[in-house]
Order: sequence, then structure tokens, then C-alpha cells
Amino acid sequence: MDLNTGFGSGDAIMNLFKSDVISNRKKKTAQVLSNLVKDDEVVVAKAGSPIQIPGGHDQTYPFMPHPDYFWLTGLRRANGLSAFTKDEGWTDFIDPITQGEKVWEGVSEELVGNDVKSFESWLRGRKVVELAQGSDIEQNDLLQEAFNEVRAD
Repeated sequence: MDLNTGFGSGDAIMNLFKSDVISNRKKKTAQVLSNLVKDDEVVVAKAGSPIQIPGGHDQTYPFMPHPDYFWLTGLRRANGLSAFTKDEGWTDFIDPITQGEKVWEGVSEELVGNDVKSFESWLRGRKVVELAQGSDIEQNDLLQEAFNEVRAD
């Protein structure tokens, strides 16, 4: 198995990029987004959730995170999100690693981030603008375009 691909190993699936690469990506996107985001807004990149196989009971299709989330965090975990504000920069929210993942998938590394359950209280009434799914299409297009320009560098 090739551990660089991230397939077949719980540890390799968790984060495929070095921490300095992720840090630089967040820093570059923060510089660009700071000029576009209002003070009361939070830009969110979501990982997404596994899709259940019809008739598969508890089985799901192999999970692939949203490309923006994956590029920004390097994580292939479901249900996470990364949120940006002008004041705080990027803040990651993740599902904590479960005992089942440690036992059945061999996951051993600990992830850095807040529990995804704390996201709602963290928002403190700020407006959420989702990358690739915003309700304000014009603003979302500007944010997505800026995000894509940083990714292209």
C-alpha cells in the first residue's frame, strides 16, 4: 500500500499534507478573504457527510470531503468544517476520533480542532457564508473566485 495516497490506512487518511503547507494555505486565503468578508460574517468550508447506500442498512459510499475543505485542512474526515472570520482567522471544527475508529480503522493520531458540536455557540450570531453553497449567490461567487485564485497559486 502507498501511504502517500491515504487509502487503506486510518493514519494516512487523516491528514495528507504537512502542517506548514496547511498553515500557508490558511494564511494566504485569510489575506484574500479579509478584504471581502464583512465584520459580522463567517466563511465556512464544510467537509460534508457520508452518503448512505440505499438498502445498505448502515453502509455508506466511500467518503470524499468537499474539495475546498480538503485543500484547506488536508483532512478526509466527514462532518468537519473550517470557519474564517476577520478577527480570528481560520478555526477548525471536527468530529472527535471515536473509540470505534481507533479499534476498527487503526486511527491513532489526535486531530487539532474544536468539537464540531461547539460551532453553533462559537458563531455568536454572526452570518454564515458557505463556500460553494451560499444563499447570497453574488457574494458567494466572489468568495469562491478569490478562494480558487489562491488555490491556483
